[in-house]
Amino acid sequence: MLSIQNISRQYPGTSTPAVRNVSLEVPQGEILALVGQSGSGKTTLMRLISGLEIPDSGKILVDGTEVADAAGKTWVAPHKRRVGLVFQDGALFPHLTVAKNVAYGLSRKEFPKEERQAITANMLEMTGLQDYRDRFPHQLSGGERQRLAVARALAPKPKLILLDEPFSNLDPALRLSIREDILSILRASDITAILVTHDTDDALAIGDRIAVFREGQIEQIGSPYEIYHHPQNGYCARLFGPANCLHQADGKTEWIRPEDMQLKPEKTEDSDIAVKVCEIRDTGRHLEARVQGDQGTWIVPITKEDGFQEGDSVWGSVKED
Repeated sequence: MLSIQNISRQYPGTSTPAVRNVSLEVPQGEILALVGQSGSGKTTLMRLISGLEIPDSGKILVDGTEVADAAGKTWVAPHKRRVGLVFQDGALFPHLTVAKNVAYGLSRKEFPKEERQAITANMLEMTGLQDYRDRFPHQLSGGERQRLAVARALAPKPKLILLDEPFSNLDPALRLSIREDILSILRASDITAILVTHDTDDALAIGDRIAVFREGQIEQIGSPYEIYHHPQNGYCARLFGPANCLHQADGKTEWIRPEDMQLKPEKTEDSDIAVKVCEIRDTGRHLEARVQGDQGTWIVPITKEDGFQEGDSVWGSVKED
């Protein structure tokens, strides 16, 4: 569905490219999450896909149609790419009702009146906004406004939808429910989607695959499980939360999540790394032990039943995958 081939973009007055020689294939119906720290290049890539930026090199194809080719000087305007956009603030039209916001992108030339009305009604029903069709955006909650933004982006039947930090302006409690709502809408539409986010929880919850960006390049790409449990390096590991560094006999370094490790009071065949419990913390969700050994400091979750005390000498290991 989406093919990105050796795309690069450097902004004037900067010393390094914002996006550097990125290649990516996204099949039909997949939800891909682009995640990375601020300035990593993920938003620039989204702007290149949408047509809001022109690449310095490389090409982009949407559903087999070339929409950008720096070498061939091809560039298709954003409104002709059949790509929907959802911004973090929704970018809704405040003077239009909910129904008119949804119908805004349905051109009279392409969609006859009856079809426009049917599509609008379908989008409102799909997003749960059918009872709010005559309200204005300021009369909706934050979550309802985001659902409206998605409905408006989906109405013209785009080939691809791009979501730029769609949950960042929502409070934590609302964020979770709206995230699930929008995921259900995207699944029901069977549309290819790209989510741009700095929030790793959003990426893990929504993405079929995750692409980790760093300094304008893709550092690692894989399923949520692969990215979280088998990070390629320390950057990818720490981006998604605490990770313990384990040095292998062959000199390689492995990054292990705290929950993938265990402690035992006695040395066993599968627990043979000697460590000392330096501190035990109650995080509210669980107890965690900070242990020190030849490999450095680790964090390992424990229970009260384990009976470990600060100062204990114990044995650590990695759980079976």
